[in-house]
Amino acid sequence: MTCNHCVGRVKDAILSLKGIIKVEINLEDQTGIVEHVDNINQKDIKKAVEETGLGYKIIKARELWGNVYFFFFKNKYSTLNGKV
Repeated sequence: MTCNHCVGRVKDAILSLKGIIKVEINLEDQTGIVEHVDNINQKDIKKAVEETGLGYKIIKARELWGNVYFFFFKNKYSTLNGKV
């Protein structure tokens, strides 16, 4: 992501999903952590991010533990500096 405004829009999009408890996004690393309840899946979160219209996609995701997902984000304006 390129600015804190974008981070806020993506964070708000994820938080708008029913079942999301907490969202943390790291602008520098282009990563995020989403804490949720049992009835949410990665596809729902990915769709919410893409529907912001900002060109962001979750390109890699994994479940850290229980109800917490870790994501790498990418768009046409950002790079991950070889982190994926």
